[in-house]
Amino acid sequence: MRILTVAGILFLAVAGCSKQNPTLYVSPSGTQNISGPTDITANLSDASWTLTGPGSLSASRGSTTTYRPPAILSATTPATATVIATTEGRSASVTFSVTPPQGQAGVIPGLQAPVAVTYDAQQIPHIFCAGQLDCFAVQGYLQAQDRLFQMDFFRRAGRGTLASLLGVGGAPQDKQILTVFVTRDGKRIEDVLVAALDANTRALLDAYSGGVNAYLAFLAAHPTLMPQEYAQLGGAPFTPADIPQWTPQDTLAIGRLQQFQLSETIEKETAYGQFALTYGPTGAKPDAGKFAAYVRAQQPLQGYTLSSTDARPIAPPHAPFHSAPSAPDLTRWAPALAQLGANMDELRPVFGALHLGSGSNNWVVDGAHSATGK
Repeated sequence: MRILTVAGILFLAVAGCSKQNPTLYVSPSGTQNISGPTDITANLSDASWTLTGPGSLSASRGSTTTYRPPAILSATTPATATVIATTEGRSASVTFSVTPPQGQAGVIPGLQAPVAVTYDAQQIPHIFCAGQLDCFAVQGYLQAQDRLFQMDFFRRAGRGTLASLLGVGGAPQDKQILTVFVTRDGKRIEDVLVAALDANTRALLDAYSGGVNAYLAFLAAHPTLMPQEYAQLGGAPFTPADIPQWTPQDTLAIGRLQQFQLSETIEKETAYGQFALTYGPTGAKPDAGKFAAYVRAQQPLQGYTLSSTDARPIAPPHAPFHSAPSAPDLTRWAPALAQLGANMDELRPVFGALHLGSGSNNWVVDGAHSATGK
């Protein structure tokens, strides 16, 4: 019994000692060849990080840090840097041999200085540039390189030219966009927005467009790199020559499309009208209590702004909660409300409404390549 007790004490002492002094290690370790930012992880959360050699670290303390090599490297002489983690007298390290990226060199007319781009382990590009215009130009090039079909699709959707990509199936969407995305005097909204830009913003959008078009020029010289989404459209094969040059109007059309998606209330307003047609005083199923609880004649806070040319009607006083507010006879509007609701149902999937779970990184895997066969 005493031996077991002593053994137990010794065991606890050894276990406690081991717990207090665990081995420190980092991942990756040893010597690594890299060409871009690299994450490093230590097994202890209180590690301190130091760097010997060129580059920088994202954090000096904690369980993780990211080593960022210098933006400009010699094409013939790789840089060497060592990252060291220390805690309570223990240390572990990893040495990086940093070589210039091996990616395709891009040519963008008008760059004011050389620009370096590196991709990290998550394939996220990091742009190193001397001036803002160069950064925007390279961003345009990279986005076109990685997302050209999505960009082309949404700029055509935003400008009412989707039929040029999808054929007659895109015509109904184009008709709606060409109707909705106009100013009061009938001008295209993206043209008006570009005309109103200040000089600095216009320069940035021009630089971005120049980067996109530089990649389109590269694609024209290398047609085998044509995004495969175009091949799924049917009809005559698409070539780089079928992709129009990018303009600031394209960028702003997409921005207006996103703004519309996040702020439009057409569906709510048509739903209100259809509700009134059903439960209002002249509706198919009049219900004064339900109508009074749902309809409010005036906003509690007048937070909206009217333009100088808008009429400013005098809002009626709040109706008591228990009384049914008066409503005009909307019977003659029933077909139009139903048609508008149906149009919005058609329009919504094209924009990938967020409430339907759509996002920028949707993937579909064929059943032949999944574990479940689905």
